[in-house]
This record gives sequence, C-alpha cells and structure tokens, in this order.
Amino acid sequence: MSRGAAFGLYGLPQREPDQPDSLWSPEFARAMAGARVIGLGEATHGSHEDGAVKAAIIKGPVSSGAVQTVILEVNANGGRELDAFIQGDAGDPAERVRTASIFRVNKTHALADLIGWLRDWNRTAATPVRIYGIDCQATAPDALLALEALRGLDPDEARRLAAPLAPIVSTEAQALRFPLLIKSLTSAQLQAAMTALEALRSALKRHPGTEEAR
Repeated sequence: MSRGAAFGLYGLPQREPDQPDSLWSPEFARAMAGARVIGLGEATHGSHEDGAVKAAIIKGPVSSGAVQTVILEVNANGGRELDAFIQGDAGDPAERVRTASIFRVNKTHALADLIGWLRDWNRTAATPVRIYGIDCQATAPDALLALEALRGLDPDEARRLAAPLAPIVSTEAQALRFPLLIKSLTSAQLQAAMTALEALRSALKRHPGTEEAR
C-alpha cells in the first residue's frame, strides 16, 4: 500500500502505516474458500487503521479472482460515482473521493488508494470489478432517480405515484439529510410514500434493464 499524507476525517495529516500490498495470505484464502460474501468489519467506526487494513485486504481476493464486487457503506449514488471511476473515468482518485457523495468518514487516503488500484486492475481484468453502495440514507435522491426512470417507461403509472411520493421527491426534500427528511413527514405521508415506493419497484420490475433504478 502506498505511503503518503491522508486527508482524513477532519483534514488532519496522517501517515499510512507500513503494510504489504495485500493482507490476503494463503491461510486467509483457504479459510474463505467457497465463500460468496466476505464481510470486513471494524474495531472502531471510521478509524484510519481499520480503513487502511480493509483496503489492503480487498486487493487480495480481487487479484486472486475470488471477488468481482465490492460493496461499501455509502449511499447508492456515491457508490455509482466511485464505480464510474474504477470503470475508467479520468482524474485523480483522491479528488474523486473528496467530491463523491459519500459520508465524510469514508473520505480517506485508504479509499482513494483502493479505487485507484481498482481502476488500474480493471484496465486489464477479464471481469472488471464493480462497486456498489448499500447504505440507504439518500432517500430523496434515490426515490427521484427511480421515479424518473419509470417516467421514461410508463408515464401514466409514474403520474399516479407522483402524488404520494411528492413529500420525498420534491426540491425541498432533496436538500434534507435522511433523519431530517423522516422527521419532516407525518405518519400518513410516510406510510403513503412507503406504499408508493413498493408500487414503484414493482412497476420497474416489469421492464428489463431497470435493476439500478430498483
């Protein structure tokens, strides 16, 4: 893993510890043989050491062909931004992490190093690695993306769902963080929106190529 100053959680300079290119040892590989999902936890949420170690470990199963998908604790739209970068977008990995729509706790040198490495890997990989974000705290942007996808496929159904979804897809809702968005809704609005979101997902499922919107 490369050395250098990290921009860190609060902008304080940090140094990468001395580490090998990967912590994926033969013993580790044997223990994980056949696993479909490998979960990497953390001793302390957001600590530099945890982020650096996880980034180092991920390189091992990727380079051995055991992993083709990296799932991060970031919002879906932030995951799409990072995935676009490792699929070949130009630019500096540190700058991409700085500007990505991800939680501040993830804006680290370790993640920048990892996405830079994954982009280099994907340039010659037979099966390029993908990144997905699964921390659903961008309710308003995610709901709007899905509704817009349906508008292009079934305008009448999208129009029917627009009213109950209005409180979470409005311009005002887009500016609210998840906890504030939930607090801004009445119980009736929340229930109606949840029912409409299920209907929205079902409507999208009837159309091929809508997996990302769903």
